[in-house]
Amino acid sequence: MFLKDNESWNATYDVVVIGFGGAGATAARFAADKGAKVLLVDSAPEGHEGGNTRYCGQIVEAGYDYEKLKKYYQKMTAPLDLDEQVLETFVKGMVNLPDYFEKYLGGKAFSVKNNPGNKNVAMLAYMSAEYPEFEGADTNDDLLVHDQIFDAALWKKLRQNVLDRSDKIDVLYSTPAKHLIQDTDKTIIGVQIKNKGKLFNVHAKNGVVLALGGFENNEQMVQDYLGETNLLPYGTLYNNGDG
Repeated sequence: MFLKDNESWNATYDVVVIGFGGAGATAARFAADKGAKVLLVDSAPEGHEGGNTRYCGQIVEAGYDYEKLKKYYQKMTAPLDLDEQVLETFVKGMVNLPDYFEKYLGGKAFSVKNNPGNKNVAMLAYMSAEYPEFEGADTNDDLLVHDQIFDAALWKKLRQNVLDRSDKIDVLYSTPAKHLIQDTDKTIIGVQIKNKGKLFNVHAKNGVVLALGGFENNEQMVQDYLGETNLLPYGTLYNNGDG
């Protein structure tokens, strides 16, 4: 949408992040660490934010040998014509995850691969590599915050990273985004949000981050795009296809 002649901004931020799940929390945290003043909004009420990140197993797929892991994913994605730079970025990110845990998530990651006897995560020992017969599969690992799964532990850390930066990040719950706001050259310059029944136009000086999730709770979109008449999603109740 475009602002009408008689409309103005209700607030201005450096960055607006739409969606307080894992991706949105991470985007807001790092934007704040770079000095940005951030608005983070979510359609869920407080206590129900988190998207599917909150409800998933809290398992992060990683690997230890870049060359072997790259071969594994080349085999996994064949015969798709995957952009080489995308693949390299993805694999490097996986290899760097143990360091990421220590630097940004507050501690050393728990490795399923290196704790085969742990009964709490025994089921994961057989899942680290989806195709164990592929070359490079042996370098895969599952990382956890601790030796538990399905307890929202990773999500709690991501959420706390946002709350610890309350001087730089404002959070609004029960506040869905309604429209992106464009300049005359179609540059995105803000977003319209709905809070307590009222619409507000928020200027984003340096960009809007969309981290809205999917549409699994929108029955019409499920029928239109997935061809299913009835699905029962497991996870958040607030992914309504707003994006």
